[in-house]
Amino acid sequence: LHRGAVAPSLTLVPWEAGIEGGKETAVNSAVVKDGGVDYTGHLRSYEDGTTRFEGSDASRMLVVIRSPVDNREIRTTAEYDPQGAQKLTRTSVVDTRTGRKIHEEMLDIAKRLTVTTQFDELGAVAAKMSNDQARQVVSREVFEKGKVVRVESMDLATGARTVDDKKTGVRTYVDK
Repeated sequence: LHRGAVAPSLTLVPWEAGIEGGKETAVNSAVVKDGGVDYTGHLRSYEDGTTRFEGSDASRMLVVIRSPVDNREIRTTAEYDPQGAQKLTRTSVVDTRTGRKIHEEMLDIAKRLTVTTQFDELGAVAAKMSNDQARQVVSREVFEKGKVVRVESMDLATGARTVDDKKTGVRTYVDK
């Protein structure tokens, strides 16, 4: 596919692509642009109208799942170093009816950091959770109208917990 030996418009029935027993109705070779990058791969179509694209370029991978059943698009990109080890993964979930982002997750393997963001019905950040294994801290920020109103954190090494209520100005600390 990457060398252009297969036409991007090639359509196969699932068994021709070595896929059997699933709900696929067709498998196409495809090129999808994302962030200025061309990803070459396969686009699978399923009985319920869902599609799944899996493709890559030299150092990145892209998976895009579009589901008319729940009106969502899940888009995951992963970056790899020259040795092929995964460095960074980003996933986002979007409501295809409104274009509103619902959920986003970033995993930085080198930094040992995961950040998950939830969005409200208007598309504004509602909550952000982070798991920082390097610092051994788990935290959650709660947002209202674009501002942080509450921060909860836990030191994984000691078990100590802190809650900062930004609305009331009250800070609570519990050491185990």
